[in-house]
Amino acid sequence: MQATTWIRPESLSLLDVGCNVGAFLKTCQQAMPRLKLAGVEINETALAIAQRQLPGIDLHHDYGQASYRICVVLQKVDTVESREDAENA
Repeated sequence: MQATTWIRPESLSLLDVGCNVGAFLKTCQQAMPRLKLAGVEINETALAIAQRQLPGIDLHHDYGQASYRICVVLQKVDTVESREDAENA
């Protein structure tokens, strides 16, 4: 099963909360290139890796600032994914 099969075909944007190094965002970028993607990651080291690997994706460290920026950039978010946070909770 492909990791993105649960994303509705009509979705236009996806926010990955706790995106780590961006592996899921990269999968989405390859499988669904039309999606506007954004991610938030509190681990600065992981975020730096994601930023290097995923130029052009809106990535943030600060959750408060990210929520404002993501609303401005994406205007709304159709899909929110938070797999990494659930594993670490």
